[in-house]
Amino acid sequence: MKIACFSMVRNESLLIRNFIEQANEFFDYLYILDHDSMDNTVDIISKRANQNTQLFFLKSTGYPQSEATTFFARKIFNETDVDYLFLLDADEYLPFDNRQELEIFLLKHQSSDVIDMYWCNLSPADLNSNDVFSGNFSYSATSRINSKVVLSKSVNKISNWQIVQGNHALVVDMNINMVTTISEQPLYHIPIQNMTQLYLKMLAGTIRLQGSKILRIRRQGTHWETYAKFLSSNAFSNDDILAMIFFYGESHALSAQPKTLSFSFPYIKERKNPTHSINGHLIGIIQQLFPCFF
Repeated sequence: MKIACFSMVRNESLLIRNFIEQANEFFDYLYILDHDSMDNTVDIISKRANQNTQLFFLKSTGYPQSEATTFFARKIFNETDVDYLFLLDADEYLPFDNRQELEIFLLKHQSSDVIDMYWCNLSPADLNSNDVFSGNFSYSATSRINSKVVLSKSVNKISNWQIVQGNHALVVDMNINMVTTISEQPLYHIPIQNMTQLYLKMLAGTIRLQGSKILRIRRQGTHWETYAKFLSSNAFSNDDILAMIFFYGESHALSAQPKTLSFSFPYIKERKNPTHSINGHLIGIIQQLFPCFF
C-alpha cells in the first residue's frame, strides 16, 4: 500500500517540525505547497523532510486552496502509484500510533472512494506555552460539522471532480456514483496553539478582510472578525476560549466541558520548540500585518 499527503502551508514554524515527523511516519510521499511564508517554515521543511518530500511555492494575494489542492491531487495520482491521498494542514494529526495502524484503518474502508474524517478540535493544556506537544490536550467532543476527505485512487477515474475550499468535501457530477464512508476515527485538529498566536492571527485575519472585498463575498476568513469581537467581550473567560477552540469552524460554540485526551501522539518525538522557530513564527505574522516595514 502506498500513501501520500498534500499540505498547503503558510507561516507554520510552530508546528511544521511536528507535522513532518508525522509525515515521515505515515506517508510514502509528501507534497508541500508553501503559500508565501514569511517565517522560517521553508527552512525547517528543507532541513527536516526526507527524500520523498517535494516542496513547491505559491505566490498569491488570495487563498486559492480549492484550485491548488485539486491540481496537486490530480498531479499526485497521475505521477505516483499511491492508493490513498490525505489532504492535511500543518495543525491536523492522525489518531494512529504507527503506519501499521493506519494501513489497518484504510483496509477497513477499501471499498470507499472517499473517507470522511471528522475534526476533533484540541486545545493544548497550557495555552501560554510555545511547546505545543509538551503536555496533554483537552477536547470536548468530535465535531460532526467539519471533516476532511481522504481520497482513494479510484477517485482519479472519475471526470470533473473538484476538492472544495478547506478540503472538507469532494464535488463530482450528479450522475456519478461515488462511495463515501464516515470514519469511526477522528482527525485531531489543533487550530490554536497558544494565546499569542490566537491574538496575532485574529489581528492579521481582520486586517486582511478589511482590505479584500473578494474574501468578504466568499466569506473566507470571516471567522476571525467574529472571534475578535468575542475576545473583546468583558465577560470573556478561559471556558470561553476553550469553547471557541473546541467548536472551531462551527457557527455556535457550546459549553466547553473539557476532557483530557488519552492519545499521546507517539510519532511526535521532538516536544520542545527551538526559540528561533517561535521568533520566526511571530515575525512572519507581523510581516503580514505591516508589510510596508519589511
